[in-house]
Amino acid sequence: LLGDTAPLSPVLFDYGVDAISGTKVVDSELALRCVSQGANFRQIGGVKRLTMIR
Repeated sequence: LLGDTAPLSPVLFDYGVDAISGTKVVDSELALRCVSQGANFRQIGGVKRLTMIR
């Protein structure tokens, strides 16, 4: 399961998903500031891209 808004939940492994890749906000103030200034996804700070593998 892949996508910026993919839910990073291990429960999905119970339904046959082998890997989940998504984004977690680690600094909400920075992320909000970037978004409010019109940043595209790659320019948004304060986020961490994660992959969970079964």
